[in-house]
This record gives sequence, C-alpha cells and structure tokens, in this order.
Amino acid sequence: MSKTFADLVAFLASFSHDPYRFVLAAFPWGEGELAGKSGPDDWQRDVLNDIRDGLRTPDSVIREAVASGNGIGKAQRLTDVIDTPDGPRTWGDIRPGDYVFGSDGNATKVIQCRRYKSIPFYRVGFDDGAYLDVSSGHLWAVKGRNERRRGKDWRVMSTLDILQAGVTRKAGSNPHAKQWEIPIQGAAAYPAQAVDVPPYYLGVWIGDGGVGSSRYTKPYPEIQENLEALGLACNRCDGDVVYVHGMGAGLRSYGLLNLRSSERFIPDAYKYNKAEVRRDVLRGLMDTDGEVNKAGSLIYSTTSRQLADDVMWMARSLGGKARMQPTNKQGWYYKDGKRVDCRDCYRITMTLPFNPFSIKHRKERYKADIQHRYRARYIASIEPIGEYDGMCITVDNKDGLYQARDFIVTHNSAIVSWIIIWAMATHEDTRGVVTANTEAQLRAKTWAELSKWYRLFIAKDMFHFTATSIFCVQEGHERTWRVDAIPWSKDNPEAFAGLHNQGKRILMLFDEASAIYDEIWNVAEGAMTDSDTEIIWCAFGNPTRPQGKFYECFHGAKAMWHTRQIDSRNVKISNKQQLREWEEQYGEDSDFFKVHVRGIFPSASDNQLISRQLVDVALRRELEQKLYKFAPVIIGVDPAWTGGDMLAIVIRQGLYSKVLELIPKNDNDLAVGRKIAKYQDDYGATAVFIDMGYGTGIYSVGRDMGRSGWRLVSFAEVADSDEYANKRAEMWAEVKKWLEEGGSIDDEGLADELTGPEAYINRKGKLQLESKDEMKKRGLASPNMADALALTFAFPVHIDGSRNAKYRRARRNGKLRRVGTL
Repeated sequence: MSKTFADLVAFLASFSHDPYRFVLAAFPWGEGELAGKSGPDDWQRDVLNDIRDGLRTPDSVIREAVASGNGIGKAQRLTDVIDTPDGPRTWGDIRPGDYVFGSDGNATKVIQCRRYKSIPFYRVGFDDGAYLDVSSGHLWAVKGRNERRRGKDWRVMSTLDILQAGVTRKAGSNPHAKQWEIPIQGAAAYPAQAVDVPPYYLGVWIGDGGVGSSRYTKPYPEIQENLEALGLACNRCDGDVVYVHGMGAGLRSYGLLNLRSSERFIPDAYKYNKAEVRRDVLRGLMDTDGEVNKAGSLIYSTTSRQLADDVMWMARSLGGKARMQPTNKQGWYYKDGKRVDCRDCYRITMTLPFNPFSIKHRKERYKADIQHRYRARYIASIEPIGEYDGMCITVDNKDGLYQARDFIVTHNSAIVSWIIIWAMATHEDTRGVVTANTEAQLRAKTWAELSKWYRLFIAKDMFHFTATSIFCVQEGHERTWRVDAIPWSKDNPEAFAGLHNQGKRILMLFDEASAIYDEIWNVAEGAMTDSDTEIIWCAFGNPTRPQGKFYECFHGAKAMWHTRQIDSRNVKISNKQQLREWEEQYGEDSDFFKVHVRGIFPSASDNQLISRQLVDVALRRELEQKLYKFAPVIIGVDPAWTGGDMLAIVIRQGLYSKVLELIPKNDNDLAVGRKIAKYQDDYGATAVFIDMGYGTGIYSVGRDMGRSGWRLVSFAEVADSDEYANKRAEMWAEVKKWLEEGGSIDDEGLADELTGPEAYINRKGKLQLESKDEMKKRGLASPNMADALALTFAFPVHIDGSRNAKYRRARRNGKLRRVGTL
C-alpha cells in the first residue's frame, strides 16, 4: 500500500464512528455544485448521529428506519383514457388486479393504486403531438444529451425536475432543441380475437376500395398476389380495378361497405387485436395510400380524419412514432374549365421498427437503418393546467414502467449516498448491499444519486464506480471491499442471503423500503448474525402503506429499530407555502397530510378496507361479559393454503373474539377435526364455519363424528347482498361493521392481518376484496386469522333455550344488529 494511499485511508478512518463529521469533511461544501450549501439538513445530521450512537454499543445491530413526507406522487388525471389489454379504460377506473401495458408492450398487473385530491397538474407534450397530463411529482425515465453521448442508462426525473433543468436546450441557432428522450415503447400485446375479413385485405379496401363493393382500384400486381396467397378469389378487369369475391358481407358487418373514403375508419376488432393483425392492416393501408420520402420517413394520406387518427394510433401501438402534419394538403382539379377543390387530405408521418410495404418500389426505399434519434420520442413542452384529482399506480414488472395514453412510457437521496460512501471509506473491507422498490428506482434514482456524490468525494480515486457496484481499487480487495446494487426479486430472495463479513463491517440499505417484499426483509435478517462485526441496516421510504415490514419498524418491531419520521415542514428545501395550503385544505390529521407532509403512516391506504386506527381501538377494547354472553358462540376455521401458512381457529361471541390456535399446515384432518370438536365442546359453540378451499377433509371428520352446526363456506359463492362480488367480500365487510360497532380482538397478528387486504369496486359495481395470491405478490402474508374471524359472519346463527329472551331483548333495545354481528 503506497504512503499516499495509506495516509488517505488513515485520515478517513478517523471518521469511522462519526458519519456526520465524515460528510462535512469528505465533500467540497460551498464550492461548485455545492455552492451555497454548508452541509446536511438538521434531520440528516440527526440520522447520521443515530448511526454514530449505535456504533458505541458493540455487538449490536444498528437498525435505522426513516419515514419522510414525500409530497405528491406520480399521478395522472382520473379522467384520462389509456389503452389497456382490455381496450380503452378511464384512468380513474383502474383497480388493483387490472392490467396495463408494460414498457415492453406486454400486459403487466396493477398491484396498487393511490388517489390524490386537487393536486397541481402539468401537460407534458411530446414532439409527435401526443401529450399526457401528470402531477408535478410524476416520474419519467429519461435520457438527456449527456446520457446519450456517453451511452449511460436511463435516469428517473420528476416533472418538476425536468421543468427546472430546462425542457429544451440551446443548440447553435436553435434555442429550443430537443433534450429529454423517453424509452421507445414495445408493441402493445393485445389478445388475439377472430375477425370476419383478412386484415391485409381490410387495409387495402379501406385505402382504395369501392363504395358498396368489395373491389379495389390499384395497378400494383403485388397486392393481388398477396390476396390470392391468403386464399381470396380475385379478378382484374377494367384496367386497375380488381374484384375480390366473398368479402362484401364481412365489410358490411363492420359498417364499412357503404362508406366513402372520407368516412372510413379501422374497426375496433382490428385495433385491439394481436400485433400481427395490426401490422397486416397497416401494410394494406400503406400499399395503397402510403409512400416513402427521400429521408426515409413513411407517409400515409387520407381524407378521413378518423382514419388518420386510427393510423397514427396503430403506428404507435406497434412501437413506432407517428405525427399528424400541422397543415392539411388540399388537392384540386379542373372540370369544364373551372377549378374544383378536393377535400382536405390528412398526412401522417411515421417511423416504424418494421417495413410496412410489400409493393416492390416502396419496400426497397424503406430505410431499416434510420437513426435512433428519428425513432425516439422527446418531451417538447411542459405547461401548468391547474389542479385536478389524480391517481398513481404501481405495476408488477421489473422496471416499474407502464404505457400511458398514446403509448407513452412513464414510470413507476443524498443521505443514502453519504451512508454508502462513509461505510466504504472508513472501514477496510466493508461489504454492503443496496436495493430499492424497483430496479428503475435503484438504477436511475438511488444509484444515479450515488454517482453524483462519488464524483464529489475527495477520495474517489480509492474506489471504482460502475453501474452496479462500487469497490476498492487496491489490488486484492476488489471482492472484499465493495457495495453492490442488487434488484430484489420475490422469486429469488436468496440473493440477499450470502452477505456475511465476520469481524469487519456490513451495510444493508433499503431505499423506498415500504414497497420491498417482506420475504426480502426476512432473508436480509439472516445477514445480521455475524459476531464481532459492525452491522448497519438502514431503511428509507415514504410511509404510504399501513402494513408490511417497513410499517412494522415503527410499530410491532419498534423495539429493534431506531426510527425517525421526517416532517417536510422542518426541511429546509421544502415549499412552505404549498405545505400551508395543504394543511388548510386537508387538515393536519388527514391521511393525505400525514403521508405527504408529516412522514406519518396513514390510518388506511386508499384501497384498504379496514383501517389501522379501527383495529388499534379494537385491540385495546376491554369488554364486560354482560355485553356478549347472551350471543351464540361461533368458531371460524381457515385451513392453510401453502406450506408457509398457518391453519387458524378463531372464536367469536357477539362483540368478543379470541384466536384459539394457529396450526402449521398438515394433512392430518382427523387430528385437526378432533381439536375443533374439543373447542366446540369447551366453549359451547353453536356453529363451526370452515373454509371450503382446503377444509373439506376437516368437515368430513366432523360429520363422521356426528357434530352439529358444522358447515363449509365457499369464499367464491354468491353473496347474500348484491353490493358484494362474493361471499368473502361480504364477510369482511361485516367484520368492518362489527369493529365499528364495538368488536374486540386480542391478537397483534390478527390486527395486522385485518389491515392487509385491499378492496375496490369492480367493473360490475360490486365490492371486491383482494385475493390471497394478490396479497402475497405485494409481499404480505396470507390473512388466515382474519379470514377465520370473517368466517364467523358467514351465515345467521340462532340461539336457543334460556339465551333467546336475553338476545331478543338486546336486539329490541338496539344494542345488537340483526344476525350479521352475532
């Protein structure tokens, strides 16, 4: 090790147990990019000092969780219409479980929706004439001039980030040159559907077909050859006129046959069909009325405005770029010595990732090697349009991106970077892992921010920085002294299991931790077992969800974590005027203000059926026996679905409930049946309701034993009330009403499970509850205890004997609802 390198290591090592002083010493505050800045904000200083204080206790894992107010998320207007695999949908109607198109064009599932009231919106215009109305905090994956020239990856910027950086740039004499490129969208993968007319012929006829006839008029023999290759019978007569037999009925079925050229359109059955169908329609259109100019641009002309819009939409849906020319071409001709003006002609220019021609002379002019900059889409303008209600979504794909209207691809901190550099620079052979909610967030936001601070670091030459790691340049330490950016995967959580570094330092850092799968947290815990090792685990995020491991850091697991909740009103760079307006509009105790300003978890997520506040009250509630003893005793049994789940047995009597037992999944129905029978006898239960899914064997045991009151319940069966999608949704709604009316619970785990499932109004206008599989995809455990409690509301239960009089009297006095809450 050279003397200079050794001296630098020794200097930095003096800050080994003081990250705040390290940050002050390691970066050029007040100079260059940091001009006007003197160091961390107060809250950042406090977090760094929390780590310092934790290092003073040997052999203890430092766990620091920070929830911060996050302003407005990446929202779109509720009234927007977007294209989805199910056809056009109004944005505000999208629900978890629905599908949108991912950036690659394939269907991707919506796993979370979040709504906002009266937030500032901007209209983001693109160079092809498309636009999207989004919130100020909406995230975009973009490349600027620097990223394009240096071959760098996409970075994530908010709408305001782009506005502040400059939407366009000056290039020579052009003061408004393109600057921000967005990803080229993949071809939208609509499901296949049957059509009555071959797609290529449909395109040919729409372009040059005769009114009221299946003939077309065009001289090119390739068109007829293509149609005959499809098995169509064609006869050429009268020069360029070709009759195609047997197609009239199909054209009539789509309402096309008697339309003039200026009235034609592409039917929905072809637009919302697989890519091959759309390509063939477009090929027929381009073979008749398309052209290629010298620059290689593709042009389509039509007198139908609707058809022009359809062609533009079709090109974009196939991964192309299309724009309607700002001025219309108007033809004319002379008749009887007088000029006769023709209809306006709409012209679409486009670039496509495939050759859309089969006509030889046009096909040969197509340029497959057209420069990327002509295919890419660029942000052209950003203008404020006022305040509207909005919604953002989270999608279940690797990059977190989805296609919005007109197939625009859009997305799903400094202190994180300081902690990484401090941990690396002040302890030899530090090993660490950094992850985030999505790979896009990790690569384009978390790691991009680290790149900035690495560049400013006074000792950056000690380390080599790549797109996925930062490691020591000293020979022999490349593998032992490093931090890696690792995207998490619910299918491969073991990727986080191998982080051990006995006797040295380990750093585990979660960014946007609220959306990281629970199993990743569990696996990461296994790296916290090395003795005589400095172990630092930091989790940063926005308090958007009142459940999950990040939420637990501030609640059930609070004893293990040092936590801070950052109020934006106390942050130097926050917009204080905007925060005051939100406080006046929503109130300090509203969930909106809690999440976006105060850094406090909401009482309920936007789609949450049962709020945390409701179950917390129920958990603390103590009931006198006289309030429930007259009600029937009901047992609910929810068998385990998978090996990681538990069979749950819950008892309820009126407003009282108790978790009797949790049993690991097993196939011994006889033992479980006997156990339930004993509980029935011990508690005098009138009814036992068992989930049919995996409970038929248990039910059969009870029937063979001659037990009375046992009954199977199908979650999927029709609800008694029309307002619910199925029996499970109805039972859970009854649980919510029961809690509101004074129900009590006795188990923290049950409380967590009750707040887990989300609910929404489905397309039939009925309340739909999120399935167990959907919950697991969000990183939540199966709510077996909560489902067992819900089962106690499956059917009315009658009481007999001496209890009847007390029951009827209580009901008459309004102390109990009818059967639902017994």
